[in-house]
Amino acid sequence: MHTPDALRRAVASGDEKALMAVPGIGKKGAQKLLLEFKDRLGAPVGSPAVGAPVTSGWRDQLHAALIGLGYATREADEAVSAVAPQAEAAEGAPQVGQLLKAALQTLNRAR
Repeated sequence: MHTPDALRRAVASGDEKALMAVPGIGKKGAQKLLLEFKDRLGAPVGSPAVGAPVTSGWRDQLHAALIGLGYATREADEAVSAVAPQAEAAEGAPQVGQLLKAALQTLNRAR
């Protein structure tokens, strides 16, 4: 399941694989969705101008990494919340790699 903004990003970038990650949507279904929604969903909220690279915040990146490693959405949400104070205390942009390591340690302690 995608957030509305993640769905907009997937459609805007033509990311077929992101749509296929949804249970029940295969390759043909993803292609049809991309075609149908291409001009209907609009740009992702807070997205840069057309042609500029789309970057997501550390929360989205960390959440996506945890989901990609096979953790459930609920576990990923809890891990992101657990490392939020560390990320907010960092000067400048938080390092997603370090946050991922801390989130994995949090998840391993919970098991």
